[in-house]
This record gives sequence, structure tokens and C-alpha cells, in this order.
Amino acid sequence: MRLIKTPQDITTLNSASLFPSLLPHIQNHFNQLRDEICDPGDRLFVLGRYGYIVILEAGDNLYDLECVGLNREDCGLLGSMPEYVETLQLGDMTVYSIVVMYTNDFIMTFFMNPMGDKCCSTVGATHHSG
Repeated sequence: MRLIKTPQDITTLNSASLFPSLLPHIQNHFNQLRDEICDPGDRLFVLGRYGYIVILEAGDNLYDLECVGLNREDCGLLGSMPEYVETLQLGDMTVYSIVVMYTNDFIMTFFMNPMGDKCCSTVGATHHSG
């Protein structure tokens, strides 16, 4: 699992060559959030207090994402009620973008590749809207 709260987080992932086909989309999403939320004079924008971007990786337990507020008792991401799920076709890779609203002021965006993961496919099929 990778958490993105600052522009530096994206730079770090880019420097490590992680998620090369997904990073441009995440960068655009981050910029869109910054433009919508940030005051023009704010030089240091951090997503932390508004919700942030989470990249789920193979092996992450979708039923227990306590570190991002989705606990096992409520079935984690699979028990959440996403605002929407979007399927992104990035070359030969399919990625789900899942937006979960915790409060009116705190929204998390999860990105995950469902390839070979029945749980991931279940999330996409159950909540897909785009």
C-alpha cells in the first residue's frame, strides 16, 4: 500500500519507477484536488486533512485497511459504500479508482489493479459506475 498526501510522495514513486502507467493519472488527480481545495497563496499543499490517495498493491488485505480507516469489523474496503468506482484502461492494464467519502470534508481515493484478485474484481463489479 502506498499513501499519497504530498507532491513529494508522487515524486518519490516516480523516482523509484513504481506504477509508471498509473502515476500520470494520479498526478492529474492530485492536481485536480489541489486546484479545488487549495487557496491560491498556499505554497505547501497536503492532502492529509482532506483525505488522500491510496494505491493498493498485491497482498493488501481489502477486508482490513485499518491504517486508512476501513476496519475488519466493517469488512474494510469491501464493506464500504463508495461514492463511485471508475474503471481506467491504462494500456494493457485495468485499474479501479474507488472514491469513498468518510465525511463531507474527508474523501479517500483508492487505486487498485484487479488482475487475478477475486476480491478486487468483486469491488469493481459491485460498485462500478463508470
